[in-house]
Amino acid sequence: IFTPVNWGSSGRVCLKVKGVRMNAGKLTRHGARERFLKIALPVFICAFLALIMPLPGGGSQRALAALGEVLLYSSSAAGEPGNGSSSSPTCTPDGRYVAFSSPATNLVTGDNNGKSDVFRKDVLTGTVIRCSTDAAGQEANDHGYAPSISADGRYVAFHSKASNLVAGDGNGVEDIFVKDIVTGNIVRCSTDHSGAEANGASLNPSLSADGALVAFESAASNLVAADGNGVKDVFVKDIASSAIARVSCDSGGSDGNGESASAAISADSRYVAFRSKASNLVTGDGNGVEDVFRKDMSTGAVATCSATAAGTLGNRASGAPSISADGRYVAFESSSDRKSVV
Repeated sequence: IFTPVNWGSSGRVCLKVKGVRMNAGKLTRHGARERFLKIALPVFICAFLALIMPLPGGGSQRALAALGEVLLYSSSAAGEPGNGSSSSPTCTPDGRYVAFSSPATNLVTGDNNGKSDVFRKDVLTGTVIRCSTDAAGQEANDHGYAPSISADGRYVAFHSKASNLVAGDGNGVEDIFVKDIVTGNIVRCSTDHSGAEANGASLNPSLSADGALVAFESAASNLVAADGNGVKDVFVKDIASSAIARVSCDSGGSDGNGESASAAISADSRYVAFRSKASNLVTGDGNGVEDVFRKDMSTGAVATCSATAAGTLGNRASGAPSISADGRYVAFESSSDRKSVV
């Protein structure tokens, strides 16, 4: 997690990076597992945007932290550290809001469900809000994991097997939810266009910058028509209109012939990156391993990202994609021994 630490005369914020390791192993030509970008790209995006965004009112105002200070985000509003481990942090571009998952019971009052919940911390005020609750604030009856947050911090997406966050949740599997922190409203997004619930688990949401669309992976076969491949796919849901589209198909809309997962949506929601074992999403995919792809939701075009500059596919599995705000750049990890697959 990065922390803004000081505003200079230019009105730009300095950052401190906590707990991030650049090197996940040597990048040797004939080495073992190689990882090309161990640090998730959203951290870089957050850091870069925070660097270039001036603090309202001028650079003389105090930042979120003092020079060299490291802040503990998984703490209560009073600053008391959580009494349970915390994980999966994600922050807004300006660093003000941080969402994370934790089984801690002392971050907010009335946390008695004994489950991991999703929280949002306001770094400026210290306020902590539990996101994995129903519209009335009732706590979930199962765990909440894998938060994703909108650029302004208003919306937080997560997956949960809880059956009491929205009415009519009877599928008994993990669903994707999006919580509006301002109104308290919560929407289940892993449904078809008419609101019918999924017949398979849905996981790992990725929110667009405005919180209007959410990408996720699902084993459900009934979210869109003609989903007959029998494997996990990647979808994008328009929360307001309830429209849902399958991402992990070729440019003509045909089923992928292998599992797809790990969705990452660009800020403007035009592009979605994902990993897939499918060999028929693009022509010439004959490497027989999992690749990273980017789908243009406007044109339907699919591009392979886990390839060299010359277009040679990686010879081992690639995954864990992360996408830049404009969708131009995709970072991923790979065990391929072709070092130029970046």
